[in-house]
Amino acid sequence: MPKRHNEITYIETRLAKTLRQAEHSSGECDRAAHEGLADLYRSQLAELRKNLTMPNRALV
Repeated sequence: MPKRHNEITYIETRLAKTLRQAEHSSGECDRAAHEGLADLYRSQLAELRKNLTMPNRALV
C-alpha cells in the first residue's frame, strides 16, 4: 500500500506543476497541451484512489 501512496503523491506533485505551467503558458497550444496532461494526471489519480478503496481480490 505505501507504494500506491507514493505514486499518488508523485502524481499530485506533477499535476500541480503542470497546472502552474498551464497558467503561465503564453500560447494557446502550449496551454492546451498542459491542460491535456493535467487531465491525464487527474484520471490516473482517480483510478489509483479508487483502487485504494477496493479490497485486493487476490487476498480475499
